[in-house]
Amino acid sequence: MITAELPLPKPSQLALSHSNQLAELIRAKILAQSQQTISFAEYMQLCLYAPNYGYYVAGQQRFGEGGDFITAPEITPLFSRTLANFYQETLFQLPSNNRTIMEIGAGTGRMAVDTLLALQAANLLPTTYFILEISPDLKARQRALFRNEAPDLLPYVIWLDKLPQAFDGIIIANELLDALAVHRFAWQNNTVKEYQVGVDNNGFYWALSDAKNSQLITAVSELTPYLEPNCVYHSEVNLELPAYLTSLADCLRHGKIIFIDYGHFTENYYASYRANGTLLCHFQHRAHKDPFIYPGLQDITCHIDFGLLERCGLALGLQLDCCQPQATFLIENGLIQLAEAEFSALTVSQQCKLSQAIQQLTSPNAMGEVFKVMVFSK
Repeated sequence: MITAELPLPKPSQLALSHSNQLAELIRAKILAQSQQTISFAEYMQLCLYAPNYGYYVAGQQRFGEGGDFITAPEITPLFSRTLANFYQETLFQLPSNNRTIMEIGAGTGRMAVDTLLALQAANLLPTTYFILEISPDLKARQRALFRNEAPDLLPYVIWLDKLPQAFDGIIIANELLDALAVHRFAWQNNTVKEYQVGVDNNGFYWALSDAKNSQLITAVSELTPYLEPNCVYHSEVNLELPAYLTSLADCLRHGKIIFIDYGHFTENYYASYRANGTLLCHFQHRAHKDPFIYPGLQDITCHIDFGLLERCGLALGLQLDCCQPQATFLIENGLIQLAEAEFSALTVSQQCKLSQAIQQLTSPNAMGEVFKVMVFSK
């Protein structure tokens, strides 16, 4: 359970030193600019992906009980087994010598292991399970998990550093898009301002100025049908998402792209009750809204605009197969039946734990509604 807005734990001295080094790198980048600010998108990109220092590339535990947050595959193996049920029809339609899955950003490797175990039990193992992973630390953790829990499946796994030029099969991205860097903007009376990041002796701070980024101005102007005229917005827009989806669509020749993430459709994303945006940070299972604390040690994230994702996919010629709340998708693909099949063999304590896991995945008050599954095919 993530506790919001409580006092944050103190990092270790080693972690704090790491953070300070990244902060100095960002400070130098800011002071080198003529206006002595950078866009929030650039700041977020550095915090998450700066070589050797960024949250997702430096060696530190981020997922699970000892990390900053828990993803759905870590809650129960049934999540990945349900996904494996969904994969089977697509894999069966592919040639037996070219049944492939590519997971982008595999975290601890938990979903990869559990998915392959489920497909092995169904006698429908893919020819190859690609993992596209930019973090050397996470690659090592993923390999270790396979060696410990499914060594016979290691020959099926190939790690990639970049997208292949051509791919047939299933592309899966679970909680990936929310880690793309976003631009922060303010909007009032058809005027667009951009939140930049500055720095002084007290640290990083927000600097609001007239927007000069033409791409940002265009993107916000395209949102005006959804923005309430008398409301002042302080929100974000993901300018990276169209290009990212384009790269996946260009790579995919035949198959499906599956996104699982938390977010809203455009009309709800920019509703007046969400006029302060969705920017959120996670540090040791506490959620808060200050992205300037402990650079490189905390996750910085925003909800996904699924309306934008849908519009981009259709513009690229992809077919939208479905967009459902996570609860609906999991139940339609056999989550309850999978749970029932193993329930009677469990102890009472294990049964309670499994029930709680299913509740967390499907309850509207947990992950069931805000998490969505969007599937494109080509």
